[in-house]
Amino acid sequence: MNKLMIVKFLFVIYLCQCVRAEVIQAGTPEVCELKLDGNLKLLSVNESWINTNNPCISYRCNSDVKIEKVQKECNSTCDINFVYKTVPGECCGKCYAALCIDGNTQESFMEGDVWKSADNCTINECVSDGLEVRINYYEKSCPKLRNCPRDNIESRDCCPYCNYRQQRSSSTQINQVELTDRDNYRSHPCLRDCKKGESLTCHYDFIIEQYETMSKACYNCPRNMTDCYRPHCISADGMRRSIIVVNRMFPGPTIEVCLNDTIVVDVQNHLMSEGTSIHWHGMHQRLSPFMDGVPHISQCAIYPGQTFRYSFLADNPGTHMWHSHLGLQRSDGLVGPLIVREVEEFHESLYDFDVSEHILLTMDWIHEPVNSKFTAHYHGRGDNKPSNVLINGRGKYYGNLTALAKLSTTTKGSDQISSTAEISEKSLNLQNKEEEFIIITEELATATEEIQTTTEIPVTDILETTTYNYGHETYHYHQPSHRFKRALAPADEDSPLVPYETFNVVKGNRYRFRHINAGFLNCPIELSIDNHTITAIATDGTNIKPKEVTFLVSYAGERWDFIVNANQEVGNYFIRARGMLDCASTSSFQMAVLHYNGAGDEIPAGNPKSYNFNRSGTTLNALNAPHGSSGSITVAETMAVEKTENLISKQEPDVKFYLSYDFYAKDNSLFHPAGLYGFDNVTFGKIYTPQINHISMKLPHIPAMIVQDLLEHQFCNASSLEAQGINCKETFCQCTHVLQVPLNSLVEMILIDEGVVYEANHMFHLHGNYFHVVGMDRIGTNVSLEQIKELDKAGKLKRKFADSVKKDTVTVPDGGYTIIRLFADNPGLWLMHCHLDFHAEIGMAVILKVGEFDEMLPVPRGFPTCQDYSPSDEVFSSGSKVFISSLPILLLTCVLTNVFS
Repeated sequence: MNKLMIVKFLFVIYLCQCVRAEVIQAGTPEVCELKLDGNLKLLSVNESWINTNNPCISYRCNSDVKIEKVQKECNSTCDINFVYKTVPGECCGKCYAALCIDGNTQESFMEGDVWKSADNCTINECVSDGLEVRINYYEKSCPKLRNCPRDNIESRDCCPYCNYRQQRSSSTQINQVELTDRDNYRSHPCLRDCKKGESLTCHYDFIIEQYETMSKACYNCPRNMTDCYRPHCISADGMRRSIIVVNRMFPGPTIEVCLNDTIVVDVQNHLMSEGTSIHWHGMHQRLSPFMDGVPHISQCAIYPGQTFRYSFLADNPGTHMWHSHLGLQRSDGLVGPLIVREVEEFHESLYDFDVSEHILLTMDWIHEPVNSKFTAHYHGRGDNKPSNVLINGRGKYYGNLTALAKLSTTTKGSDQISSTAEISEKSLNLQNKEEEFIIITEELATATEEIQTTTEIPVTDILETTTYNYGHETYHYHQPSHRFKRALAPADEDSPLVPYETFNVVKGNRYRFRHINAGFLNCPIELSIDNHTITAIATDGTNIKPKEVTFLVSYAGERWDFIVNANQEVGNYFIRARGMLDCASTSSFQMAVLHYNGAGDEIPAGNPKSYNFNRSGTTLNALNAPHGSSGSITVAETMAVEKTENLISKQEPDVKFYLSYDFYAKDNSLFHPAGLYGFDNVTFGKIYTPQINHISMKLPHIPAMIVQDLLEHQFCNASSLEAQGINCKETFCQCTHVLQVPLNSLVEMILIDEGVVYEANHMFHLHGNYFHVVGMDRIGTNVSLEQIKELDKAGKLKRKFADSVKKDTVTVPDGGYTIIRLFADNPGLWLMHCHLDFHAEIGMAVILKVGEFDEMLPVPRGFPTCQDYSPSDEVFSSGSKVFISSLPILLLTCVLTNVFS
């Protein structure tokens, strides 16, 4: 097969001549004697010998039995596009190709250049082995079509593709297919145009396992950028760390279905030492409360080696996500998108395209297992600050810019770094330069350790042909490959960084983006697109009246749908995800690229390493903004497209709860046990306890939905504890915090962030229900429960019932309040918790018990159970054998046996 890329053969020039034959020594009649550097060498007549120390000099025994010295001279002139290089062990060097020449177009390319063939069937890359350059080619391999109707086959970039979204299927059952990579999920039969009256059963396999970023699956990523797109390569931000993933993908596989499809997911736990679960964030599980995926409440944990089948109706349209709900696994990467589309989308006239490639999942990120950071924070000197922000699991890392900005040099008169906006990659080259810097904080020491990138040390050459994905396409890869040992090396200004996530658009079209905030630390994300505005159309799966803004702030657990109008000049533009609060303390942010079709591959304008940038405009869902602030819109000020139910607008609710929270100086038994190292006893590492109504949630030891009223005596709340004479303001209270709600009642909750200790922000997610956001305001830097009650009594808390937006996750302004209302018509035990993992994990949560247990759905037949095992110390028999479970009695028996033997 005639390949398009053929490198010019080496034009090697050997112009060597003898300038002088000098007789330097005679010998015996039969041999010549050569004495050199004190050594004697005998040469036969006409025999030559080359000086190993200087290959340009040789010695020959001539017919007169005399030694002649012969010296070569080399011509180092090379043809154009070639370069002269010396060859070890040889006198003269050679001319090697310096440029790769495309045999089809005759264009020349430098080392590192990557280009496509004219028909897009091949990717070419100019590489060097240290002496010469050559072209490696990556030939596209077309995917197999799975039962695709002929009318649905399309030709795109050399390959036939099946447009599943046009497929008209009368089948209501989809056989399970093997799903091993992201492309397979994008061709899943349930990803289709939704048709009226059509519902499918959509099967998925989730294999959960411990994995690694920048693993061996990444080969030479990022030095060979195409390697970053290989199957199972999770590059993250280029820093190695252990993660937990589904199907070796991060984010995990996207589930995309139609309204009223049935989702069936077989979750296999391949973790070695811990249980797991999956919560379907945004699915209300009205007919399947046992599928909510919350250990200790709706199910037992899925233990290592076990498989658990989740099966539920996708009855809640919109942009959602799935994630682990056990421990800190979500923070380690166990998260992915869940999209439920409708036959007719309310806002579909406002955009031209709604495609899978425009799902945008952001999350804050750290460079160690989250359990380690959690333990160091609560038990040692560790912080709880993010290191970076990722977009769809990808992004660049320039080091801890805030810490690096504190560096001041002490030698050679180097200039002090003055601002994070001016950090350059050169400033990150810390190898062998520790003496040039003053370490100002422990944070800085951590930052210098993190500034690493991977290098590859070739060990053995092998000839390899393999297959991998470039973008969303598959290529065969032919090259003399290597097996590698991996090492860590400090980054320098020439070190490559992993690629940005890229979102492709065509000028003149309008695109629906689906943004998911999967954050886990206190890091709201401010999203913006250079030279473009954002038109928000939905939040948490519910439609709102369009709002065109410059900035959109999202909080952990929230989802926002927005429209981007590709109406700018063809080019590349930065999508900016700037972290706030704790992310601001480390200048954590991330960029992606909005790429117009026809633009080159150049980096967009603007400093990609700058946390700060100058742009003004309106902000939607602004951080800690008071009601009516200029230049910002709170979520309570947005308007739903659907008319608010009359019941929600009722003057007085059936049930009202005031839920106040803050960080409190408590002797929390988890990390400040009284009498040992209580809060007031330690000199460092004082940790405030986040609590709701001064109560820390202690989840039941067995799933409460399964055993139901057997655990009811363990339930508590502020009223029940007060009735027992317990003052939780003065002492540490921990119990199963439950709020009883009558079925089919109107519930109002006033969430109050007292804001005394920190300027922070908490967002709360309610399982199993939507709520209406009817009020939100910031009173001041702090506020008390008593103040809010007085304002409410005086009718001074702002409420807006008409067109109030529905959500399942909402922020509360620091030093302020948020008022939500819901109609409690979904019986069950529904967790409501702060969606910051470090807070939820230590008890910032409450359970909403909707209805009595006899009003809830029965436990499914054969549903897994789990319980404590604590038998009493007693003697029990089995057959003829007697077992003694009391250790003291057993020891006494052994002693007596030895005495009398």
